[in-house]
Parts: sequence; structure tokens; C-alpha cells
Amino acid sequence: MIVYDVQNPVLSFLLLSLPSLVVTFHPMILVIIPKCAIPLSGIGALIGSTVRTRYEGGALSLVFTVVMAGLGPVVGPPDRLPRTLIVLGRPSPATYAASTLRQVLLGPLTGQIVVDLAVLSGFAAVIFWLVGRTMDWRQR
Repeated sequence: MIVYDVQNPVLSFLLLSLPSLVVTFHPMILVIIPKCAIPLSGIGALIGSTVRTRYEGGALSLVFTVVMAGLGPVVGPPDRLPRTLIVLGRPSPATYAASTLRQVLLGPLTGQIVVDLAVLSGFAAVIFWLVGRTMDWRQR
């Protein structure tokens, strides 16, 4: 019997977003969703590989989620935010994920989407390299 972990936020949000993806389907969404999810799940893997208990990991994940959503144009459009928040949000992969999703779902597609996808790919590579360095693969 397969038991699914309902506390996994990535899987939960993916399942909740599927109906809206079907209604507003754009072919680029097949590229965008994995590119957005991989760096953020890599941060979760990095947190999970460095904390001592799952409670510590849950608290740290919540802090990272709130900070990444609060800094930069993630929740709101960039033209409605102070310049300071936009600058502080630049090191966050959530900023680039939100930008790509806005372009694909709300339009129009601009050249910025290429930059966003390249930055998300770079984040994914760096984060998974860090996970590979911090995780003890000999533990069972």
C-alpha cells in the first residue's frame, strides 16, 4: 500500500493548481512549472539535510517561505512595491518563479522570461550542488 505524505507542500500546491492550469493552459506552462518547483524543492532538501529534527526543519521552512514570499514582487506586482523590496527580492528564486508565471498566465511573454528561466536553472544547479555537498550519503 502506498501512503502519500499530505504534509508535502509542493505536492499539495501542484494538485491544487492543476484545475487552473487546465483552464488557462499555455504550452510554456510545461516548462515553467518544473523550472519553478525544482529550485524551491532544492531549498527544502538543503534545509532537510542540515537540520537535526523535523520540527526544526518545519520551522525553518516556514521562515524561508515567508521571507521569500515577502521580499520582492512575488505576491504583488513590481510596480506596486517600494524599490527597496524589489532589490531585496533579487536573490530569491521565488521572484523569478513569480515573474515567469505572471508572463505565461497573464501575458505578454517578453524577453525577461528567458532571463528568469536561466536564473531559475542557475539557482537549481547551485542549490543541488550544495545539497550534494552537505548531505551525508553514507547514512542509512
